[in-house]
Amino acid sequence: CDFRSLQAAFTALQDGDVLVIGSGTYAEAAVLSADAVTILAEPGAHVRDTAIEGKAALVIRGDDTVIEGLECSGISVPDRNGACIRMEGHNLTLRGVYFHDSEEGLLSHKNSGLIIVEDSLFERLGAGGRAHGMYIGPGEDSALILRRSHVLASKGEGHGVKSRAASTVIESCVIASLDGKDSRLIDLPDGGKNVIRGNILENGPNSSNADIIGIGLELRAEPADPAANRSAVTGNIIILDRAQNQILHARYVPPVEFASNAIIGGSRTAVAEGNY
Repeated sequence: CDFRSLQAAFTALQDGDVLVIGSGTYAEAAVLSADAVTILAEPGAHVRDTAIEGKAALVIRGDDTVIEGLECSGISVPDRNGACIRMEGHNLTLRGVYFHDSEEGLLSHKNSGLIIVEDSLFERLGAGGRAHGMYIGPGEDSALILRRSHVLASKGEGHGVKSRAASTVIESCVIASLDGKDSRLIDLPDGGKNVIRGNILENGPNSSNADIIGIGLELRAEPADPAANRSAVTGNIIILDRAQNQILHARYVPPVEFASNAIIGGSRTAVAEGNY
């Protein structure tokens, strides 16, 4: 082992390096500045309970970062927006991470490039209606791909996934309220090009919001470029455990393609044509 602290290791990293975090619990936080770094966490590597700069356990300022296998929990800061990862660089890939029991899982800045989250679990995240399972910042150079992942039991009236990115793809995921007091499962407040397909979506009995998916709800007028604001919600299984539900709530955006979804629960008369 070359280093005995996360920050010492992060400071020593050069562009293109690979860092292996050994199994163990790390009550530490760190800032990464180098580019094209890959961080591989061994099974049992767990960063917890400590934030840096009043932001997050890991603040990523480098570009083209890859993080695999890391567990993170217990992150809280005074503004109630403490994240496991605060993305301030450009382009990030997360694979097989487990972020849980914090105020926020992933928080990115404006124009953060392409963020890919694969085969990961985000659980019991959210605080004060402003922190969410994951929050992706706005900008034309901002995109999210979330696939084969679980976002479960969001709390504090936070959304499971909130993305202001110009493009958002959510596929083959499970996003479920379970017993959490969440808000929307998916919130895309600035519109954008969006694909939500092949997921299991469950609005739980304790959810504070009837909406399951929101698109364009923070826009103030129709966007100048309708082609850049088209969305499709297809092939999902949608489970309604709340007494009142609005599956799709869209405003100021072109009509959303909503088809081939299986709706379980709720009123049959509320199922749009092309769904079942």
